[in-house]
Amino acid sequence: MFGDQKRSSKKDLRVRVRSILSQIEERELVRKSELVSSNLHRLFSGDSTLDKVIPPKEESFFFGGFAPLKDEPNWLICLEEVLKGLMAFPGCDRSGNMLFYKADTDDLVLTNSFGAPVLTPPPGNLVVHPKLIIVPGLAFGENGSRLGRGKGFYDKYLENFSGLKIGVCFSEQVFEGLPMESNDVFVDYVVTDEKIYIPGES
Repeated sequence: MFGDQKRSSKKDLRVRVRSILSQIEERELVRKSELVSSNLHRLFSGDSTLDKVIPPKEESFFFGGFAPLKDEPNWLICLEEVLKGLMAFPGCDRSGNMLFYKADTDDLVLTNSFGAPVLTPPPGNLVVHPKLIIVPGLAFGENGSRLGRGKGFYDKYLENFSGLKIGVCFSEQVFEGLPMESNDVFVDYVVTDEKIYIPGES
């Protein structure tokens, strides 16, 4: 019963957040995306605990990202050139499991791999294991809790991921805490257009 209540509250929250996002004008979403990307850049530029997290280009380092949907922050605005050659994006293998493939943004093609039209790497690209992943979410908690879109792709992948997880969203998508189930994964940072949340710090 408790699990059913959690699923019900997640469903209600998804409806609520989608309604909030639908009321933000496209021009404002672009402005807020620029701020999200700027805060991410600041997180990696030596002004924080992630000083020098992006190393010189080397074969062993890949930075996992995602191609944003129209209601998600375009986190790449300030970082695309910095990360060129280091990026990997999610796609699905033949069994429907999410994997990360080496790709730059101009390599991406529109597919229905995740059950909806989204830009993904071509299936023949190299499968890699990122050391850091930018994680999308419909909502995040200040404590690092995350609410996805309900398909479970990221929860399944991140369950065995030992690298750094950074959630990105707009400030309207952050709550004090979210209903979490045993298979849900917390992120290490939440970056919005207004601030950077570091769970565990006051």
